[in-house]
Amino acid sequence: MNQFKEIDYLMLSPTGACNLQCKQCTRKNNSGSYKHGIEVIAKYFPNIKHVKLQGLGEPLLASNFVDLCKDLRKYFPEVNILTITNGTFGFDYFKFSLKLFEINELYISIDSVKNDPNKKYDDIMTSLKVLNELAYSINLSVCINTTLYDYNSTTKELQEIINLLDEFINIKGIRIQHHQDWNDFSKIKYIDDSKIDDSIFLNPKVKFIGRDDFEFKDCLWNTKRVQINEEGNIKVCCLK
Repeated sequence: MNQFKEIDYLMLSPTGACNLQCKQCTRKNNSGSYKHGIEVIAKYFPNIKHVKLQGLGEPLLASNFVDLCKDLRKYFPEVNILTITNGTFGFDYFKFSLKLFEINELYISIDSVKNDPNKKYDDIMTSLKVLNELAYSINLSVCINTTLYDYNSTTKELQEIINLLDEFINIKGIRIQHHQDWNDFSKIKYIDDSKIDDSIFLNPKVKFIGRDDFEFKDCLWNTKRVQINEEGNIKVCCLK
């Protein structure tokens, strides 16, 4: 087991289920959830310091999400836990304060304020209001994640998302990334970000990640990381 001691980052998929069917999504999800326990992971990977609860579905749909987080904290007391949500649940403050209590970082996916073809404006605003309160009350780090598509890759669209930070002051910032392949057969249209004004990327609250020329076959994940899907299978990375 010593050969795994250097691994300090775990990406664990709580569930393959998703409540959306986004047209641009290249992931194929299923309804399975992770049921194999954290003690097994701790046995083989004892030095985990960072956990990302994300996979091919919506993490917060996992019925055992809270138990997973509690067990992660039990076996890895100092671990930093991150997850992501599409933010379309009509968030209830009390319900999600319990669900997110053990989470250190949360990303909410917002690709457009008013023109997202997959989400309703009211759902986005409701989610942000609740998460803005939770960011303060349970010391939760909340950021917006924005992926570039045809319908949002303009200065105006991105600025509208950035402006949300003025209204929801406890949201830390925005991460902007290119839409990238999650398999080796999808054909993604790459977005030309050169037409986006530099002021967007120079904003101190904006972090730009990813490559517009990324191809699935070129992926080589950090060897100190391990990914386990909702079926309990170890993968070389989240993409395979």
